[in-house]
Amino acid sequence: LTAAVAEGDMDAPHISHSTKQKLAFAFYSLVAFWILAFVTALYEFVVAYAVATYYYTPLEEDDHGNFVDEKDVEGCCAALEGLRIGLVYHTGSFAFGSLAIALLHVLQKLIEYAQLKNEEAGENKVVACVLCICGCCVRCLADWVGFINRNAYIDMAIHSNSFCTAARSALSMVVELGEAMAILNG
Repeated sequence: LTAAVAEGDMDAPHISHSTKQKLAFAFYSLVAFWILAFVTALYEFVVAYAVATYYYTPLEEDDHGNFVDEKDVEGCCAALEGLRIGLVYHTGSFAFGSLAIALLHVLQKLIEYAQLKNEEAGENKVVACVLCICGCCVRCLADWVGFINRNAYIDMAIHSNSFCTAARSALSMVVELGEAMAILNG
């Protein structure tokens, strides 16, 4: 069959999808991006929780009351505890933060699809410019939301705040310490 199509004896099959199928594909794509963003959020929280646990654990004292340069923290247990706390107490926060990321990724893919269709239709320069600007803005917004989410998850790990409170705290910290944040985060 492939050889017959390649030789030109047969036409390649054309598949068309109904609007319902296209919407189902868009929904499944959103859910897939949402799951990936949720797992990423959980991972970032677990790492932040383990690091915060280590950081806030007091130094050990020897028999004479002097501090030694050791902390009594078991790394794997802190990570498992962070996973438990994240899943039990912060699942809704991760779902909310990851939904914003997933929606922006789907929007970005829709813009990329529109750019592809524009190229296939003859490359209208005005449409290409508008789509490029929209794509750039969506990517910038996705990066910004991801940055705020990451810092919100860190705040949630340290203070056990809700997502909105932690995001507000992270945003105010970025505004207050913008230069230091830019240097530390690249």
